[in-house]
Amino acid sequence: DTASVALFMKNELKIQPREPLSWDGVRTLFEHGHTIGSHGYHHVNLRMLGEHDLVQTLRKDKERIESVLGTPVLHCAYPFGTKEYVDARVGKGAQNVGFLYGYTAISRFVCFDETFQVPRMCIEDEMTPQMLTRWVFGAYDLFTAVKSIFR
Repeated sequence: DTASVALFMKNELKIQPREPLSWDGVRTLFEHGHTIGSHGYHHVNLRMLGEHDLVQTLRKDKERIESVLGTPVLHCAYPFGTKEYVDARVGKGAQNVGFLYGYTAISRFVCFDETFQVPRMCIEDEMTPQMLTRWVFGAYDLFTAVKSIFR
């Protein structure tokens, strides 16, 4: 069996020209064994939010997905995900809301205890199967590591 499963993040934001994944689509992915995570109720810069608003936006999205799927949501991909948008306080907020993992768009090596700074992979329309294979098997991680040595 060569079936694969993936982690999908649900968001309501419409990014032209794409529509957000429908709730029927979310249910179908979940029923086929995929994990569904949060991407924030609003796609906002979480670093700019005060403590109360940070917790509320994370909690609201988590609870909304849990109510639709009837299962705990343990994964959160931070909107935007880069250093300008994610810091330790955001990770702590995700942890306090009940997430077990937080995903960034920062490509780097992480330690096993950095569960709120896990690099994520965004699969774009133009990504070929060969590019995806290289990414999954670490070719881009190696490239990033070598590039960082020469900066």
